[in-house]
Amino acid sequence: MVSNKIFLFSDLDDTLIQTTRKTDFSKEVIVGGYNSSGDISSYIYKNTKDFLDKMLESGHFEFIPTTARNLASYSRTIFYKHYRFEYAILNFSGVIIQNHHVDLHWETEIRKKYFKLQLNIFDLLQLTERFFYENLEKKYMPIIKNIDNQYISIYNKKFRENPEMTKKVSKVITEFIFKNKLNNDFYVYKNDASFGILPKFLNKKNAVQYLIERYKPPFVIGAGDNVSDLDFMNLADFSLIPTGSTLNKISAEYVRNSFLKT
Repeated sequence: MVSNKIFLFSDLDDTLIQTTRKTDFSKEVIVGGYNSSGDISSYIYKNTKDFLDKMLESGHFEFIPTTARNLASYSRTIFYKHYRFEYAILNFSGVIIQNHHVDLHWETEIRKKYFKLQLNIFDLLQLTERFFYENLEKKYMPIIKNIDNQYISIYNKKFRENPEMTKKVSKVITEFIFKNKLNNDFYVYKNDASFGILPKFLNKKNAVQYLIERYKPPFVIGAGDNVSDLDFMNLADFSLIPTGSTLNKISAEYVRNSFLKT
């Protein structure tokens, strides 16, 4: 099956939408998403939405959300409620939505990989919680969750503005992986004060590669804000990086250092 549309694979959070605390309200904004309690949790800038609308109206683009969000979280965003895109990559690639249904072929392949893990996600959760309780004071305990039996989420919510606490949580996670010899099967994802312990096969690039090979689009664009997004962005013909994002700051710092060395 071959598509004649340009495929745009884009991360959502901090790429197209921002949490309330990161939003610049001097700009015109539109609600971008809600939390599980129904409260507004993120915004999209109007000029960003206008650009997306015009791009889609041309009929030349297939926009594919490529996100760490699971289906429940994704369904609370403007991308699901307003646009109802035909495709979506969710759970860091653990789930692919096509024609508004779960891609069963992809789901089968992912399940096969989970069966080969040395430790299932449910047991990994218990092991992670126990290690944190033994190595971090209770008052500093992050929120630890099993996300759809696909990966472990560790969110340092209470202290997200405290970089020292984020370092402490990061140190505990690193020690946990090392002491339990999980390096072969799992890796640590980091985004600000949130972390994830993911199977190594759970990477956005794998689902992006799958869709590219299946539909063979004539041109591919990748958009993302985090270093972890580079893996799937490097599969594209062209990449987009938001101003002010982590990737943008790293690039600017690299350029500055390069000039200083010359």
